[in-house]
Amino acid sequence: MWGSAASGVTTTYGSDSKNLGSTDLPMTKKVKLDPDAVYYQVSVQLAHSGGDIRCSITIDGRTTADHAKGSYEVCSTQLNNLGSNGWR
Repeated sequence: MWGSAASGVTTTYGSDSKNLGSTDLPMTKKVKLDPDAVYYQVSVQLAHSGGDIRCSITIDGRTTADHAKGSYEVCSTQLNNLGSNGWR
């Protein structure tokens, strides 16, 4: 996640069975991949003073991303485990 936010951000990230949190910006995290996870997600909410942020997830070379700009807006993205069909 990267960008600017005058009053900071509230972030949750992780899998369906393990959610983590952070208020850092920028933030880069590597987590151990759980092959049994149903999904991995990141959700970042801007505070009342707004900002302009981007977030992304990459698993096995597959990337999904989102963008949020303004007050209380949310940047959110997710990759789902489709078993033998990989992550989408």
